[in-house]
Amino acid sequence: FIGTPPMNFLSVKVIEKGGKVVVDEGSFSIVPTADQQKRLKAFVGQEVYFGIRPEDMQYSEKSGENAMQMKITNKEPLGAETHLYLTTQKGQNVIAKTTANAAFRLGETVTLLPDMKKAKFFSKEEGEPNIIEDIKKEW
Repeated sequence: FIGTPPMNFLSVKVIEKGGKVVVDEGSFSIVPTADQQKRLKAFVGQEVYFGIRPEDMQYSEKSGENAMQMKITNKEPLGAETHLYLTTQKGQNVIAKTTANAAFRLGETVTLLPDMKKAKFFSKEEGEPNIIEDIKKEW
């Protein structure tokens, strides 16, 4: 998980809601892909880490399923891109990459949508596989 900026890790609780396995940050909920839901089912009621890279989130003007609303606390223009430093309502820190010409203001609340196909989930339990994946894959 090397990279600059580094992958974001958010503490989330795995819950069942409306027949789906959902991860709840406290200020927003995210519906994993069907494959991720299968793997996360064993963790219902537990907290895990939700990992998403800064480049794997897209700004959205609309809220809806998987909308992560966060407040911009800092921004760092870097030529062709800008890094946004954000905080969830629960106080967890997130970094997102945007284009250089994106017009965001400090203190503004924005909505980001994670690309769930690129998301990772990590167990918090000692002795569990670190990455929650199907470890019985055929090669």
